[in-house]
Amino acid sequence: MKEKNYFVVLYEYEKFCILINELKKKYNIDDFDIRVFNAEKINVEKIINEISFSPIFSEKGLVIIKNVENFTKKECNVLYNFLNSLSEDIVVVLYGISIEEPFEESLFKERIASYENKFFSKIYSLKGENIKEIYEVLQEYIKVKEKNFPLLISGVEIYLRNIIKEKRELTKEIINKFKLLHTIDYFLKVGKVEIGSELEIYLLYYFFSNSS
Repeated sequence: MKEKNYFVVLYEYEKFCILINELKKKYNIDDFDIRVFNAEKINVEKIINEISFSPIFSEKGLVIIKNVENFTKKECNVLYNFLNSLSEDIVVVLYGISIEEPFEESLFKERIASYENKFFSKIYSLKGENIKEIYEVLQEYIKVKEKNFPLLISGVEIYLRNIIKEKRELTKEIINKFKLLHTIDYFLKVGKVEIGSELEIYLLYYFFSNSS
């Protein structure tokens, strides 16, 4: 029996982040071989037309489809049939609040990446805007998983989203924080910021500078 080459993750953003990271690591997936689609803005037909590609720099290509709750039952049937006949060169992750049948949420045999689980648990446990503690959580994670900066960036995004949920307000300061975070992420990807002590300095500026 052919093993499924797609995963369905609902609600749990941290599990989604961990899964993406694990797949990238397992199949040595380069950013060039990743396709991201938003089901809120693009229909199934267009997604299917762009899913079939051959990875160039990776063992497998990665397709991420977000906001799958926007798919109708008919669209889910079409996508389900397509994914079950998709080339093994591609792995797909579907993420959203809910999904129609015949899809069902994927079950993972074991919790993966224990350091990552602890990392996200600590972030979710933070109450309100707690700059000192979030920095300490990030600093601790860098020491253990220095090279895993994509998950570090995801952790900061979760922290910012939690602040928005608690305050029920999207302030100009938070918007600027998101912009600066994406800049740091880009600098890390292109090598303008070195992982390690230089990243810690950038995070110090990010959280403790008044010029955010």
